[in-house]
Amino acid sequence: MKYVIYRYRDELSNLIHKYPCVIDVFRSIKPDNVYHERQLQQIFADNENINNLIYQNLSLRKGYKRSGNKHYFINELTNEKICCIVNHYYITILSKDKYNIFFDILYQISQSYVIMSKQV
Repeated sequence: MKYVIYRYRDELSNLIHKYPCVIDVFRSIKPDNVYHERQLQQIFADNENINNLIYQNLSLRKGYKRSGNKHYFINELTNEKICCIVNHYYITILSKDKYNIFFDILYQISQSYVIMSKQV
């Protein structure tokens, strides 16, 4: 499955907790043009330093590889290959399920991450 994850700005956390249906409105915004990209910039936080934090947490683990903004991890127990791609405003995780090392790291960093879309 492919999970696309955004981290909303701290200023919006109260709004999202009070009105959870707002997430559906945000989900409908696609970065098709400059106007929508600016909207996304106002809603979601930048993913600066996420690459470094993932690298710090996994660099000593067996089965971890990094290529630029792409992180790969092979789970030795299940033989599952997990890929995490860090983009400017969103993170894509390719995995069988959402219980894996990359989600754990994102949760440790911040609890303001939202899975915006899940594709099979």
